[in-house]
Amino acid sequence: MDIPNGWSRWHRTEDVLGKWPFDIDNPRTILKVIATTKSAGQDAPAKRLVAAELRDALCIQDIDLVRGKRILIYDDICTTGSQLDAVAGFLMDKGKAVEVEGIVLARAPWRTRS
Repeated sequence: MDIPNGWSRWHRTEDVLGKWPFDIDNPRTILKVIATTKSAGQDAPAKRLVAAELRDALCIQDIDLVRGKRILIYDDICTTGSQLDAVAGFLMDKGKAVEVEGIVLARAPWRTRS
């Protein structure tokens, strides 16, 4: 397997070595503490409003789990990226994470304006 420029073999084995554990323990690192509007079926401007609402609904249980860390967040489907951006911004602003990256399982098709 070719290793991308700038990457070492160590990068490929990080997960195997447990360097990037999933947050599956209790208490969870980040919680949504109040209900928010569903974004499914909304247009892009409405999705941005829902993302702002989401950011206000988040809470970090233990800031030491976030402060100074590089964090990977994942989402099932990305439509506009607004919710990923809101969560990443929250983790960096409130949690003092040094870097937040996102990964998604699927990207919704681009829509054309009519």
